[in-house]
Amino acid sequence: MHVLRTTACLLVALLLAACTAGGGSGPTAWRDLDLVVPSGWQVLEQRGDLLLIANRDLRVDDIDATPSLPQDPDANDAVAVQFTTDGAAPDAWRQLVESQGGEVESDRSIQLDGVPATSIVFNWVSNNVPTREQVVIVPSRDLVILLQPVAVKGQQTGPDVYLRHVEEFEAILASLDFGAPADA
Repeated sequence: MHVLRTTACLLVALLLAACTAGGGSGPTAWRDLDLVVPSGWQVLEQRGDLLLIANRDLRVDDIDATPSLPQDPDANDAVAVQFTTDGAAPDAWRQLVESQGGEVESDRSIQLDGVPATSIVFNWVSNNVPTREQVVIVPSRDLVILLQPVAVKGQQTGPDVYLRHVEEFEAILASLDFGAPADA
């Protein structure tokens, strides 16, 4: 199932980011999409089927390590936004959340640059860490956007980390520019 692969791939993508040259904040183009990467954030990976941005460098020294985070507990927030050409439908995400024992907190239709989309905010346990995440599905663009805290072993504040970064997530979504219509 594409949805499971998308969720599992985020952590793998973060680990593989060490092998990928990153970019800085500001305007970024990917596929038919332009967006603004918030100040202090960086592009960790960019290829045809994936764009991964995060609020810090999440590269690790080896595959078994967790991302290096500052010792200051207030500075440990690590969040990422993953854009994929997953093509998963909203129902697949709803079923995934339910099958993983999670709970859908909000499920609504939205518009991104005038394009219909579905936004689902949910909580669940990922890698033994409680978390709150948001997925935005844009069927006409074959696009799935996953906005989430990065689960760090032992961390128990994933839902709060998400909430502390909602404004940044909303700014990223508001900055999206799809250019020409998908059927043009």
